[in-house]
Amino acid sequence: MAIVLTACGTSASAHSVDAFGLPIGQPLTRAELAAHSESHLFYPGSKLVRWVGSNQIPNPHETEPNPAYAGAILTASATAGQLYAFYEKELRPGGFYAVNDYRLSSQVSGRTWEVDQRVQVQVGIFNPVLLKQDENITAVTQPGDLLYQVVLVGYSKHPSGDATPSSSTGLILPRSLIRF
Repeated sequence: MAIVLTACGTSASAHSVDAFGLPIGQPLTRAELAAHSESHLFYPGSKLVRWVGSNQIPNPHETEPNPAYAGAILTASATAGQLYAFYEKELRPGGFYAVNDYRLSSQVSGRTWEVDQRVQVQVGIFNPVLLKQDENITAVTQPGDLLYQVVLVGYSKHPSGDATPSSSTGLILPRSLIRF
């Protein structure tokens, strides 16, 4: 006796997801990224200043859309070295690797880790004076505290398997994309 199995339903590409669990071939949303623990992976003892994020949106002046992102602006009692070492230790086991970082003009330093050539965790330390000047965000910090941002950033993946942009160009999160 032979058993014949048939498949029913929609095409595989209509609901395909990548290894990170994000949909392929459609714009990403803030909610999809916020569902991942990396979007709320905070240095121990950090205090929330504000949540940030945006859906992926078309950019009429560029060939690539602006990325979706989800994360937060926080304060922490740590040095820059301690902050970046924490993220390195936490992200490496998940397959993330360091790539060129791109930071906002109000940030004094930053580090970026990437996985799947389309998802990044970006960590940047702000100059509090510039953050207030550029974005009108004020945070109460103690002497020696850092004011930093951690965001999970992603682009949709084309069904061809190509990520936008390539890992060699990195992702840029312009100041104008911070949504409150």
